[in-house]
Order: sequence, then structure tokens, then C-alpha cells
Amino acid sequence: MVYFGRARNHPKVVARGYEYMLHYKDQDKARWRCKNISKTKCKSRLHTIGRHIKVLHMHNHEGPIINYENLVPTMMILLKTDAD
Repeated sequence: MVYFGRARNHPKVVARGYEYMLHYKDQDKARWRCKNISKTKCKSRLHTIGRHIKVLHMHNHEGPIINYENLVPTMMILLKTDAD
């Protein structure tokens, strides 16, 4: 299960217990970066293409405590990942 934030100015995705912020978006695909990229130099990335999701690189930090209250759950298809 993947969760999407409702914010227009700063959209986010929560997947596998980590938060990602939008880095790039075009018509049907988006690239997301770990929210902690500036604090920990985390290289984890997430790509969404329609209903498919691909996680790239492992996180170099522990996952945060996430408030799921204002997030929208969405079923996605996980593609091959190098973060396992």
C-alpha cells in the first residue's frame, strides 16, 4: 500500500514506511526523492508511472514516525527494486 499526501504545493508519497517528496513530474510519470535527502544525503528514490511504482536505492537512515491521518491510501504495483 502506498499513501499520497493531498498537498498541492508540496506533494508527498509514503511507501514502505518512508516519505518521499516530488522531484520531477510530467504527464504520466513522476520521480520522488527521500524527504531526508538534505539531512542524511539519502539516495533513495521512487518512480511512479501510472499505477506502477519502482523504488531505487536503500535508505541510509531509520524510517520516521508517520501520521497517516491526512494521507490517501492507493494500491500500486511494485516493480523490480534494488532497495530490497
